[in-house]
Amino acid sequence: MSAKSYKAFLDHGKQSGLSNKTIMIIDDSPMMRQILYSALKAFGVGCIISIEEPKTAMTKLTQHTIDAIIVDWKMMPIHGIDFVNHIRRELPDPQRRIPILMCSGYTEMSRIIEARNAGISDFLCKPVTAADLYDKLHRAIFEPKEFIIADNYIGPKWGGGFKPEGIACDATDESNVIAI
Repeated sequence: MSAKSYKAFLDHGKQSGLSNKTIMIIDDSPMMRQILYSALKAFGVGCIISIEEPKTAMTKLTQHTIDAIIVDWKMMPIHGIDFVNHIRRELPDPQRRIPILMCSGYTEMSRIIEARNAGISDFLCKPVTAADLYDKLHRAIFEPKEFIIADNYIGPKWGGGFKPEGIACDATDESNVIAI
């Protein structure tokens, strides 16, 4: 991306409606948190909560209205995937419906499928580009997928024939789908 197009991209981000949004970053790497924080600031995000570990994030979710979460996969003592499972299965509405972007360098298809099965809204591959972050964040907030609440899957409906493993319900059956 040229310097001119990057500036236009950032200018567009500042006018994108993110100025009144609160985004939570959860990553145990201070450098990654800073990269994401800087990008979100450049996009014009109004409030950014940057947290080192999921346990603290769980507390903050009860104290703030969060519009989206960006969470790393591999953290200790709680992995990002466990955090996603907790959000989707243990928290009440509206917290369980918060868009969640999984951010990871572990990009094998099996990992992406596992993250989707846990209920993520989208997947960011490290190294993250500003364009990919902006696109997926903006889509997750302003164009949310339908939300499914079933016995063994809670999360956004995935298109393209994707069906989380082990789902007893038909994800295309409207009686099983609740729109956000």
